[in-house]
Amino acid sequence: MEMPVSLLDDLIAGWIGGVFCVVTGYPFDTIKVRQQNFSTSFLIAARETFRYEGVLGFYKGMMSPLLTYGPSNSIFFGCTSQCMQLINGIGPGSPSTRNQPNKYFTNLFFAGSVGGFFQTALMCPVELIKTALQTSTEGKSSWVHNMNIIKFEGNKHAVRTILKLKGWRGLFKGFVPMMIRDVPTSGLFFVIYEMLLPPNKNDVQWFHNLWAGGWAGIWTTSTVLPADVIKTRMQADDLLNPNYNGMLDCAKKLYQEEGFRIFWKGLPVITVRAFPAHAMLFIVYEMTMDALKNDDEP
Repeated sequence: MEMPVSLLDDLIAGWIGGVFCVVTGYPFDTIKVRQQNFSTSFLIAARETFRYEGVLGFYKGMMSPLLTYGPSNSIFFGCTSQCMQLINGIGPGSPSTRNQPNKYFTNLFFAGSVGGFFQTALMCPVELIKTALQTSTEGKSSWVHNMNIIKFEGNKHAVRTILKLKGWRGLFKGFVPMMIRDVPTSGLFFVIYEMLLPPNKNDVQWFHNLWAGGWAGIWTTSTVLPADVIKTRMQADDLLNPNYNGMLDCAKKLYQEEGFRIFWKGLPVITVRAFPAHAMLFIVYEMTMDALKNDDEP
């Protein structure tokens, strides 16, 4: 981000990288969501999902994030890049990892957080629909509880039902814990990523992007897991007879039910998911940016 970057190139690369990230990590995300909502183990969630719904059960609700995570990720990378160029500058004397690393990474954290805010505002309804579908299971099993009485038949049915019962405001259920989860960690995401790359950008190879992107994903997703658990429970809550009245009420009731351990439910699977998904995100993003830059050259 030390050189001028075309907004269009950033939007395109972020879009393509986001699609690959969703496809790579979605089955793990489904298991994670079911662990958090049904308060069960990784093995039980994976076994019962496959038993009642087969392989396609792991991809339940993927259509909405597949269609929207590309453009939202496009906004995420585009806003971050343009904000970084605005506050950090792009001239030879602007802060960089070599001459003013502390100021550079501070600016990068702020720029990434701004990008994360806009992405979160766009993605909250998508996360809500995705979670509602992921926690709508097939068949009966002792592992399934705390589920919505209404059985959603797909993305359109879920949207129509939520709008009918809760209005437009209902689509932003879980927005506050999602903001806590995603805004500061978006800034941290870019900071960790660039700190793990070679200081000389000309030395960066694809495996550096893989390594840095994977670890950036692990650190940023695992540190805010409690907010993610609360978001999942709120968004999967029953529409007709809700258990939770806001984020604080949800956190209080979860603690009363299972103690602090509930807030770290899904940590192993989210770690397993984070590395390949975010590694793929950055590899595809950087490769697309390189291809677009080559096309721009005379």
